[in-house]
Amino acid sequence: GMTAEQQEWAAGRGMTAEQQDRMKEVRALLEQAKKAREEIQTFSGASRQSLFEKLRDTKAALKREKQEKQEMKDRLVLAFDHARNLKEQNRQLQQQQTVEQEKWQNLVRDMKDRHRLELQRLRGDGAVAEADRQDQYSFFGEQVCEGLLALQQHLRSLRQETVDAVIMEGGEARPLSGGSPVGGFGGPVEDEDF
Repeated sequence: GMTAEQQEWAAGRGMTAEQQDRMKEVRALLEQAKKAREEIQTFSGASRQSLFEKLRDTKAALKREKQEKQEMKDRLVLAFDHARNLKEQNRQLQQQQTVEQEKWQNLVRDMKDRHRLELQRLRGDGAVAEADRQDQYSFFGEQVCEGLLALQQHLRSLRQETVDAVIMEGGEARPLSGGSPVGGFGGPVEDEDF
């Protein structure tokens, strides 16, 4: 409010009541501005510091969040890469297995085909039949040889039981039936020649 002195001053200046009221408003505004200026001065101390710290903390939290998001993204990218690699390895293994399987199947098929051809050849044309007969002859020949060998061994054991025993008993070689020399059967043929 205006002091009596100020009112007097204003009246002395010839101001109307309206002008005086306006003067009051201006003075009140000036007062407010002065207070505001003082508040700003005091604010520059503690309040400003705490605001700055809050701002700094918020920035730090934001940075941390960004970093965590980046790390999560990196982990996801790694996981996807790993999954992609595993999928690729699996695909390659399956492909390899398929190739191996086909290789073995081809090998078996090839062997069967060759076997079939061989059988056809053996059952087929005359030259093959001739070769077959040769095989049979050589088999028969082997059997004959085995038979002769068995006979030779039988004769050898017979000789040991008879001729050799007679020589041992008599102490001298005596001709057996018909004057054929000892150790032969009708001639000087050694049993190794059978």
